[in-house]
Amino acid sequence: MNYEEGNILNAGVRILHGLSPYPDPHVFPNALNPYGPVFYYVTALAVRLGGVSLLLPRVIVIVCGLLAAAVIGLLLRLWTKSLPLAFAGAGLFLASPLTYFWMPLLRVDFLALAFALIGLYFFARERLWWSIPFLALAFFVKVSSLAAPAACLSFLLFRKDWKRAMRFALAGIATLAIGFSLAQWLTQGWFSFHQFSTHGDPFSWRSVVWNLRGLAALDLPQTILSLCFFVMTVADRKANLPSLYLLFATAATVTSGKLGSDSNHLLELHATLTLCALLALQELAERVPAARAAVVLVACATAWLVFVSQKNPKIVDERAMLRDCGQVYGYVQDTLGDVLADNVGMLVLTGKPVFVSNPFVLRYLVDRGLSDQQLRDKIATKGFSTIILSGNPMGRPFSDSERWSSGALAEIKSDYKVIGHAQCTEANTVLVPQ
Repeated sequence: MNYEEGNILNAGVRILHGLSPYPDPHVFPNALNPYGPVFYYVTALAVRLGGVSLLLPRVIVIVCGLLAAAVIGLLLRLWTKSLPLAFAGAGLFLASPLTYFWMPLLRVDFLALAFALIGLYFFARERLWWSIPFLALAFFVKVSSLAAPAACLSFLLFRKDWKRAMRFALAGIATLAIGFSLAQWLTQGWFSFHQFSTHGDPFSWRSVVWNLRGLAALDLPQTILSLCFFVMTVADRKANLPSLYLLFATAATVTSGKLGSDSNHLLELHATLTLCALLALQELAERVPAARAAVVLVACATAWLVFVSQKNPKIVDERAMLRDCGQVYGYVQDTLGDVLADNVGMLVLTGKPVFVSNPFVLRYLVDRGLSDQQLRDKIATKGFSTIILSGNPMGRPFSDSERWSSGALAEIKSDYKVIGHAQCTEANTVLVPQ
């Protein structure tokens, strides 16, 4: 289980119980949800239809990934008039290890990407009024989904289509303002806090560069071809929608510099590189006769890289990390009393009440002045019959923990003892009151 899956599932369950996904962060138990409401309500619907399980919500994410690939194909068909290039683009997007690593997980990125690409497709077909709702939906899935609308607006400005640019901007702002105001009203004003004040974890430009270098290595053919496409666009002195989308999608990866970010922040750029790479192939084939042979070579090289990535021994086999999960989950389910855990999904799936979701976010909010005294008091009074932590934070300095404040860990160390270790994702150290 990916760490964030449990927090998303918990938000969906809260909605089904009539609770807000964006409660007062000062009230214990804590629920801190940094994403937009659309995906939380989609998760709630999936839980209502399929029960408290990860299966149906994960299937929805897979469908969103396939939908994103299909829209990439539609965009390429629209721009190149080539059906083979359209199928190649959709397939290349899906063939990446980055895509198939994240597709089976309950994360917001593929729904946001699908909405953004659909909005881009309608805009490219000059269906401006159809594009705005989908671009707004992408924002309310993940508020950092701004690359597509920024590209659309910039495209109109470069064309000096002032009237349509003004309409697009005003309609988009009005749509976002209505949605934002409604969310604020329904959550007693806490929606904005969850969206913009829950990202207190450290930021590093080095992490951004490291992530971009990793994606460039993973998508090497697409990266080279996309650079060629961008250079040709600049040389022609004609701004086009794909090249602008490439620029803004690259800029959007700045979010990958946060400590809590992962490679899922690169998915939109991966989609954009795929689009621009296939457009570059067509441009090269039209401009340089010899490039027709290069098209075949690049296609072969791409297929080879995909094959090699499948055989790469550096890819971690996570099955070993799940060896003891059945026992740990069973232990939690049979435990009487309250349980505190890094693995929120484990608590939701075993029917236990959740006292802290999201521990990572809470830990850094405490650094910024939010109090976790109620949590510390419950720990100090041995109000949890079991505490299950990720890794072995008891053996490290308290300041090194990414999940719990130094005060909370001090209380745990003082009042609880380790009774065992397990090989299970996000659930490795089991503690009970001493």
